[in-house]
Amino acid sequence: MTAVVEVQGPTLSPGYEPTLEVGCEVEVVGSHQTLQGIYLGEVYGSRLVFDQTVGVMSLGDVLRVVVRRAAPVDTGELLLIRALAAEATSRHKMGADHAVRIDEIVRVAHEAADDRDWCEDFDDILSSLQLPRREREYSVRASYSGSVVVSVTATSEDEALAVVDLRRVRDELESDGWPHLALDLDGTDVD
Repeated sequence: MTAVVEVQGPTLSPGYEPTLEVGCEVEVVGSHQTLQGIYLGEVYGSRLVFDQTVGVMSLGDVLRVVVRRAAPVDTGELLLIRALAAEATSRHKMGADHAVRIDEIVRVAHEAADDRDWCEDFDDILSSLQLPRREREYSVRASYSGSVVVSVTATSEDEALAVVDLRRVRDELESDGWPHLALDLDGTDVD
């Protein structure tokens, strides 16, 4: 979703086009909340806003961004904004690096467990650490019963039942490509 950018209040000069510039005061109207703060710019594809009550927030999918005041001229304010943006960037990068390290640890642990033929106790340990369990191939035997509707012309229900034999059922299934087949799963077990 693309945000609609509007301007309210005074602008810098005639002909000024409202844009999201680092340092401008904005009101962000989302579907669940409204934030007011300072626009920090885009970091790793996320547009960030600093709100004094909630801290640094990603705009995410917003309905509208209202530019309340153009980017500040105050050097101290601009330095603070840049520091906040740098902190947000640093936290995002640390989180991304951490996720990559965890993925690599899990990959190596899974390979070691597979190479050593470790049992499901190892997977239970991973689960208790909130890490993903190993995935393996299983052969599952499924038992089922089925039914098919066969249309026949007969003079009575008894005659219709007598006409439908195994051969007639097979012919019906093959000719219709199984559209009337209804399967009920009776049970499963692992080979």
